[in-house]
Amino acid sequence: MPYRAIVHNIPKIKTNEIFPLVSAVSKDPVEPVFVFEEKPVQDFGQRYRFANLMHLFQQTTLEKTLRDNKTRAFLVIHKDTIIYERYFKGRDEQSYLTSFSMAKSTISSLLGIAIGEGTIPDVHQPITRYLTELDSVVYGKVTIEHLLQHTSGLKFSGIGKIYYGKDVLKHSLPKGILQAPGTGFRYENANSQLLGIIIERVYQKPIYELWHDKVWSRIGTEYPFRWALDSRKHQQAKVFCCLDATARDFARLGRVWMNKGKYNDQNIIPEAWMETVQQPLISEGAAVNYKYQFWQAPKGYGCFLAAGMFGQMVFMCPERELMIVRLGERHNLQMDDKFWIPVFLQLIDQMELDGYFQ
Repeated sequence: MPYRAIVHNIPKIKTNEIFPLVSAVSKDPVEPVFVFEEKPVQDFGQRYRFANLMHLFQQTTLEKTLRDNKTRAFLVIHKDTIIYERYFKGRDEQSYLTSFSMAKSTISSLLGIAIGEGTIPDVHQPITRYLTELDSVVYGKVTIEHLLQHTSGLKFSGIGKIYYGKDVLKHSLPKGILQAPGTGFRYENANSQLLGIIIERVYQKPIYELWHDKVWSRIGTEYPFRWALDSRKHQQAKVFCCLDATARDFARLGRVWMNKGKYNDQNIIPEAWMETVQQPLISEGAAVNYKYQFWQAPKGYGCFLAAGMFGQMVFMCPERELMIVRLGERHNLQMDDKFWIPVFLQLIDQMELDGYFQ
């Protein structure tokens, strides 16, 4: 782990290539590829302009915004039709790009499925029921919901060990309690990793097999996903971060999330779960803009998103039948979501003025 961390330092969009990767390439999909309609709007990238909220007097076009801020793939999909699609720096429709923390939303989806199937009774189960190596006296009040909401109050080893370490289970187990569960929001990758481990244990299958069998193969994706493992010895997927796929396949997944978990009238993810995801809580220390491993856009827009470090996003607005997918590299901003979400909201406002959502 120290060697990986020293050599590679801050993760990049190609960092997953240093880890062993597992792929579902040998398994056939259940459904044929879902094909988006394509009606590109020729002046889309030049028509819409943006004010950088840090420099309000500077305005620029969408095309320049994407290029200047290290975007590698960008899609705007309205009513299942691609109206704008751009790739940069040699990427194209077949290029794999990483999700970083967008992967957390996939774990939420699998948990919703597990609860829908009755494999896990509900989110209020204590984590010690499944993580039996934990002391029930110390950790018995921490529930699955606390992990989902990042309100577990658990003390962990830190991002370097969980990301670069070769035994992710070891580095994900808590080292004590920092604060009482349900009293405050602390975003920790290990919360999501523990959720994945719980799901694996109740199904007695690796998370990547579950993801393929229960979701990916059933939603019309075109290519197999790739998921980074901690090591060849342990074969534990880094479920908090490291799922790679093509931009259009991420959009196909977003389409299911946006349609309340349905694909071709089949409930892939329980509808009740996807409705719950879009209903933020402010009780028990929860963050108002976060629910069950998905982020929430400002309330008036009715949008929610799967988001990852450096601006990886599947941004979904069900009422407008609009989805935006942005994948790319780190810009000079520490928190790219603070940059991209206002861009998306300005884009929605201008599309509204152009009559897209009438």
